[in-house]
Amino acid sequence: MILSSESSLRYERFEAYGFGVDYPYDWTIELNPKSTRSQGDIAFKSSSGHKIFLSWGELRKVENLHGVDGHADFSIQKISRSSQATVRGVKRESANVNGHPASSNKVELELTTKGSFFNRVVTLQEVHSLHVHCDISSRYFVMYGFTPREKSQEGGEVVAKMTRTFLCHR
Repeated sequence: MILSSESSLRYERFEAYGFGVDYPYDWTIELNPKSTRSQGDIAFKSSSGHKIFLSWGELRKVENLHGVDGHADFSIQKISRSSQATVRGVKRESANVNGHPASSNKVELELTTKGSFFNRVVTLQEVHSLHVHCDISSRYFVMYGFTPREKSQEGGEVVAKMTRTFLCHR
């Protein structure tokens, strides 16, 4: 089924292992061949270079992170430990997915990479993420996408649509 959104993109439904999400219909889907019902990951990719990832795993493996906000904090700390990334800001909103508390985050990053002749190239990016813990399916889900700052509105709209339409169980 193809759906319309606020923007000019059209969406269709992807479902696997009892969860589902709407994604732009002209994007490609790469399911990790090692994925199973209990853990795995999927990449949704546009021809213009946008990528959104959806990972899932056994809920018991993240119980020590103290809920979805603790899980999101752990993910942000992991990014900030990178020598190439500096976290410049985090905006968090509480959300609800299928009756479960969720953590929706927008992280502003400064990425430093090596350029030519010992120059360093600094780019600004945003990471939009959604962390969900589903006790019904006994899984956690993390959806995230990196977007260059100059394309943050376009990338943010796609991630927002995908997070709004995500269902962790039927």
